[in-house]
This record gives sequence, structure tokens and C-alpha cells, in this order.
Amino acid sequence: MEFLKRLTKNIPTLATAIMLAIAVWVLAVTNIDPVEKRNITRPISVEVIGLGSDLIIANDYPEQVSITLSAPTSVWNGSLAASTSIRAIADLTGLEAGNHIVPVKLQIDARPIRIDAFTPETITVNLEKLDSKSFSIKLVQPSTPAIGFEAGPPTFSVTTAKVSGPESLVERVDEVRAILDINQASEDINRD
Repeated sequence: MEFLKRLTKNIPTLATAIMLAIAVWVLAVTNIDPVEKRNITRPISVEVIGLGSDLIIANDYPEQVSITLSAPTSVWNGSLAASTSIRAIADLTGLEAGNHIVPVKLQIDARPIRIDAFTPETITVNLEKLDSKSFSIKLVQPSTPAIGFEAGPPTFSVTTAKVSGPESLVERVDEVRAILDINQASEDINRD
């Protein structure tokens, strides 16, 4: 009984001693390895994953994120210095054709760390069906060779071209042209 009385009487002193020990430990750790808040200066590209093989992104979207992190100095100099330690991922798994707002998720291979801010937090993507059509190549010859030279009929190594892309854009293609500029040419021309 006497022991319990003394223990109960000393609990406030014991609790104060533990709190002071934790405060001294935190102060020592932060003085040795202080936490710094920094902007990531290297470009972090948005990785798009899960896009269906029959779909294509038909609009422009932010392809890089800007990030502000807080971490101890040792983490900044260690694992955060690696170029592969931070990834920004937009997962399109299961999405169909149409407009979608997709969250950007960060994966950081460093601890301890706090994400203070990053933009954009979401990206808007317009998914369209992937389409392709073949067209005959039409020759456009807007010029003539140098005086005293005559141009023979051009020969193509390929006579058709395959156009691939978002369905709405492929449907707008009427023809494929090859422009052959022989302006002032005085010898054979062989070019792509």
C-alpha cells in the first residue's frame, strides 16, 4: 500500500520527466538533421498508365508536376537525390472514350517526408477510339528545275500512307500529299 501511495504521488513528476526527455530528444534530432522545405527543381513527368490499347488521348494535358516537400536534410541528400525517387502517376485503367478528370498520385521512395503541395492534382483527358486509314500519296510539285534541265517523272518507294490517331481527327483527313521541291535543281534528287 505504501508503495502505491508513493508511486501515485510521483506520477506527475515521472510524466514531466518523460515529456522533457522526449522534447530534448526531438530538439537534438532536429538540430542534427533539420527539416527543410524545398521545391523539386528537376522535372517530374506525369506517367499515364492503364490506357486501353484501342484508345488514345486526344487533348493536351499538363505533362509535368511541380512539387514542394518537407524532409530532413539527410533525406534530401540521400534518397531524394535519386532521379527515380519521385513518380507522378495518372491511372486510366477501366476508362472508356470520353472526357475524364483523373487524379495524379505521387509515389515517393523516401521516408520521412511530407508533401506540402503539388500541382496539378488532377488532369483532364479526352479519350477517343484509335483509328487508322490508308491513303494514296498525291504528288505536289510546286517548282521547276534549273534552266536547261528537265525533270523526269518521279518514282515513289511507297505509294500509300497510313494515318493513325484519334477517330475525330482521322475522319477529317481527305488526302496525303508529298511535296517535291525541285526549285533550281541541277542533279538527281533522292530524299525522304
